[in-house]
Amino acid sequence: MAFFDWNPELETRFPVVDEQHRFLVGLVNEFYDALHSGQAREMVGGVLGRLAEYAGSHFACEERLMVETSYPGFAAHKREHEALTSQVVKLLEEFHRTDQALSVKVGFFLRDWLMNHILKTDKAMGAYLATHHQLSA
Repeated sequence: MAFFDWNPELETRFPVVDEQHRFLVGLVNEFYDALHSGQAREMVGGVLGRLAEYAGSHFACEERLMVETSYPGFAAHKREHEALTSQVVKLLEEFHRTDQALSVKVGFFLRDWLMNHILKTDKAMGAYLATHHQLSA
């Protein structure tokens, strides 16, 4: 069993967003596995860096879709993205500045944040996008 299992409850009804969420879930699992198995510091930092980079491109995609459809919850949704981005940047800076290892708690934080964000904020956005966004053929 994975640290963070994808399940149908996490689907937003918007395929491109769901595909990106699955990838993020996979990266959270990879990060947790690297921490939990005691992999080298460079490996753990590399996975966290990839996670931060992909989250940034995913957030940009979601924000573009919200702007295109005049999503009414855009400002609050974007603030959530900015808050997580800020926290991950701080984690990366701390990781590179010190010799301290990242705690498995970071894996739990990332999993819980992503799960809660998908279940609350992204599902509401997905329902709106499913009815307001014209999918190109």
